[in-house]
Amino acid sequence: MRRLKIIIALAKSSLSSEIIYQWDFLLEIFHVFFQSLFYFFTLSVIFTQTKELVGWSKEELFLLWGIGQLSSGLFLIFLKPGLDKLPDYIHDGGLDFYLVKPFSTKFLVSFSDINLMLIPYMFSGIILSIYSLSLLNITPNIVEITLLVFIVACYLTVIYSLYLFLIKT
Repeated sequence: MRRLKIIIALAKSSLSSEIIYQWDFLLEIFHVFFQSLFYFFTLSVIFTQTKELVGWSKEELFLLWGIGQLSSGLFLIFLKPGLDKLPDYIHDGGLDFYLVKPFSTKFLVSFSDINLMLIPYMFSGIILSIYSLSLLNITPNIVEITLLVFIVACYLTVIYSLYLFLIKT
């Protein structure tokens, strides 16, 4: 619970610094919209020529794409911005600020900068996943949703570990 309160406080801090750039947020929404539209039509054109692609139907690929976009969005929003600053913190001595805090240094550095401008990217993944589920006539139950949350958490753990390893070297 304490970690969640810290993440919320850091998100509020990031939001207050990003709220100044309202046009950037609107441009990010348009960017995500047109990028998603482009991918959607690209897959639609491919599937005009075939019924399935390596055993995957169009709707299943849309669902996979939506879940991937949701997972990537979570990483890009919450973890990547803080990890990108880690080499600068080490070089400039800013890491000392986090080392003296009575909390996990890795946690504080990882969530030190939350990029809320990429929220449309994550929401486009959610919308695409819901749309794909409706096309497939699938209503996920609580077990399937729990498994999805677990898989996304595993994805975030692996990507976080690899990214942290690559940043430190």
